[in-house]
Amino acid sequence: MVIKLTEQTLLKPSTEISEMCHISKNLYNVDDWDKELRKRKTEATRSSYKSQLRMVLSDLQMTVEEFVAFAREEARFHRKMKEYFEELPLAPLTRNQRMAAVHSFLKYTNIKFDSSVVEADRSSTLQGIFDVEIPSQKKLGEILKNADIGARAAIALLGFCGLRPMLATQICVRDIVDCEIIDGHIKFTKYPARINIQRNYPGNKAKVEFFVFLTEQGAEYIAAWLNKRREIDGNTKILGREKRAVQNWVNKAFEQSAFQSKVYILRSFYDNALALESYKRSFYMGHTGDLHTRYIMRKKLSPERIDELRAEFERVVEPRLETPYRSTSDFIPPSALRR
Repeated sequence: MVIKLTEQTLLKPSTEISEMCHISKNLYNVDDWDKELRKRKTEATRSSYKSQLRMVLSDLQMTVEEFVAFAREEARFHRKMKEYFEELPLAPLTRNQRMAAVHSFLKYTNIKFDSSVVEADRSSTLQGIFDVEIPSQKKLGEILKNADIGARAAIALLGFCGLRPMLATQICVRDIVDCEIIDGHIKFTKYPARINIQRNYPGNKAKVEFFVFLTEQGAEYIAAWLNKRREIDGNTKILGREKRAVQNWVNKAFEQSAFQSKVYILRSFYDNALALESYKRSFYMGHTGDLHTRYIMRKKLSPERIDELRAEFERVVEPRLETPYRSTSDFIPPSALRR
């Protein structure tokens, strides 16, 4: 079986491209399934399911109506899907997400799909737990050395604040509490600097407001990147790029540092550095947390309490985030930032 991946179909004649667009649009007619997903799944999962189902329809060259009709031929359908998923050249987690999307859609249409017939790696997100390397502080320093000025700013938000890539692209200058803008340039007023995360930002999976602290080293990278762009204001997005571009920045630095991993490993680096009580750890990671987290951290905190948390972060966490390499090129020295 030759699987026609969506990326390959972009090279097809215009008539077939038109058919592909028709297939994609058909998915969005399944409004009732979409409404059900809104009730039961997070926004990220709902979006992923729709995207993955659209990929299946594209690969099989079927409309929604044709796919549903085919699925009712149980024996033939299961043989086809077994062949499809077993030969799909994707990572186990991505393939499993695609199967989950198919299962969810067919379940809503009262059609049974037994994914256990697929003889493939059923690994969960823990797949490769002993193969995925979390960078050491020394290794992250090497990565920063090989990163350009924009990639360093991205790593500041991803590795020193633990933000997901999508969320990191949404952060604006106005979200940085401890800074001011003078003549179109940013100046940090306190370290670690507090960054507020809005609940409605894309990439905020838990849909809760929280804040993170940005280390002095991370603030250097952010200031260097923003001040290079000039004429910034409160609405200026810190990274100023879309998710894919930001990931490409970081991946390039990884490659140049002979570090074989994915961008999300920087979130693991940050989580590994949070040697704090579990409720604070949940808060800083942007998780909903348990009842204790909601009572202690998800209330309006006094300035004194925030300063206590800042001091604790600086004392306990920041030493576990700092890297031995801190380039002086492209950066405004911290002493200048304090003026």
